[in-house]
Amino acid sequence: MINNQASGLPSIYLLAISISFLEGTALSASAPSNDDFANRAPLTGVELKTSASNVGATVEVGEPTHANHSRAHSVWWSWTAPANGWVSITVGGGGFYKTLAVYTGLTLAELKPVQSDGGWWSKSTCSVGFDCREGEVYQIAVDGRSPSDAGNLELSLRFTAATKNDEFSNRTLLLQTLISLFRQFRQCPPAKSE
Repeated sequence: MINNQASGLPSIYLLAISISFLEGTALSASAPSNDDFANRAPLTGVELKTSASNVGATVEVGEPTHANHSRAHSVWWSWTAPANGWVSITVGGGGFYKTLAVYTGLTLAELKPVQSDGGWWSKSTCSVGFDCREGEVYQIAVDGRSPSDAGNLELSLRFTAATKNDEFSNRTLLLQTLISLFRQFRQCPPAKSE
């Protein structure tokens, strides 16, 4: 308090408020069940959608930055590729900027980035797509780009299996096919001229 009684002016009270934002603490809402990496929600299937929220989610000690943005309200999922192929993941919903990052590794310390999208172009969606390997476990993190970016979201995943001859070891030998077609062509009767 500043005492101005001698001057006849009213006293002015100064109030200092200190707010600390610590990693791992939520401000108001309770944390979602998949807030921590250890409690990531399992995803199963080759085409799926799931609704969630990152409101009240926190940041863990040792958690990487997702898509080169500050960490804010991350939630986690885990998906295992059923075969070699291509997977696309999209996050939409809410009117806030989101980040989407995919990793391999089974602990926070082991995470290796696979693909990410920092939501640079739109508040509405983030998406990634990448080649996946059968049996590989992929860790999916969705976060807000800043501490004020939180809300409801929808995660969609779509997997497309690789074709049989996608790998060099499973290539289709075209030479044999061409020789067979050539032999069939030679056996065709000549066309009648008119």
